[in-house]
Amino acid sequence: MKSKKFIIKRNERFINLQVILKNNLSLFILITILLLFSFCKDSSSNKKSHKIKDLPNNVEHLLFQSDFIGEQNIIVSLPKDYNSTDRALKDKKYPLLILFSGRGEAIRSNYEGALGWVQYYSLPKTLNAIRRGQVTKNDFFELVTDEMLIKYNNNLEAKPYEEMVIACPKTPDLNYMISLDDKAYDNFISKELIKILEDRYRIDKTKIGVDGVSLGGVYSCYFGLKYPDIFSSWGSIQGATTAFMEIFKALVDKNKEKINKQKINIVTSTDDYLKVNCQKLHQFLENNGIKHRFVMLQGPHDYIFNRGPGAIDMLIFHNDALNYPHN
Repeated sequence: MKSKKFIIKRNERFINLQVILKNNLSLFILITILLLFSFCKDSSSNKKSHKIKDLPNNVEHLLFQSDFIGEQNIIVSLPKDYNSTDRALKDKKYPLLILFSGRGEAIRSNYEGALGWVQYYSLPKTLNAIRRGQVTKNDFFELVTDEMLIKYNNNLEAKPYEEMVIACPKTPDLNYMISLDDKAYDNFISKELIKILEDRYRIDKTKIGVDGVSLGGVYSCYFGLKYPDIFSSWGSIQGATTAFMEIFKALVDKNKEKINKQKINIVTSTDDYLKVNCQKLHQFLENNGIKHRFVMLQGPHDYIFNRGPGAIDMLIFHNDALNYPHN
């Protein structure tokens, strides 16, 4: 595969550069001008992109040209200690989790769509809650029973959050032009994106998961079932899966033995209007002898669920599956 040319956009302070060059004003001015010129060049060559918003710390925006589907934006949330200079951490490898967002983001621009989890679903805020080692009803927007809250906190006490690299591509809308098994997008995820992320970040290639909500839950189910050699865990949150059961059946028939080695999480909620879809997927997996977790949480099929119960459950599940695979 040809090496990719990235435009990496993030909030940066040039503190280290200023320290190094503080006694050489001319050199500092020259480098500053070159940096400003390169930023201008990047933005002018990508006129379709929206103006970059302030991204949270440890979040990168990758912009590159896919060999399969053209220019792509990927939002990457890095572990809080990823750039640590601590000798014990600087060579540490992390699991990779790929997240697909819902249809509300699929119909947005490529850049805005990729922002789904980080901006619209407030993933950084949820990560900080998980990192505390104890979640509260406030973190769930009150959409949690006392019993479930105790279970989550007992889980976090036994298996603290150990960090992951989380990558968010834009989820394509499904319509008459794009099918779930669209070859170009399939190749982009399975042959290109994962390789790009593995080359750029310190990723443990044996610990890769995929998940998504609503429309994104259809894609995560598809990629999880099709590529059990790649994904050791997958989940589907409030997935609109019923219309695609024939595709899923063919994948299970083909990969059943390997699928049963995966950790699988099917999530719905009390007021999820796609609840029946999730129950049918659960029943389908059960009828085929596929081991999985099925859970009914509290809340609607809406952004408040994505920001609260959906995101918390998803992060804890994949932390267990990828960081504690033998427990």
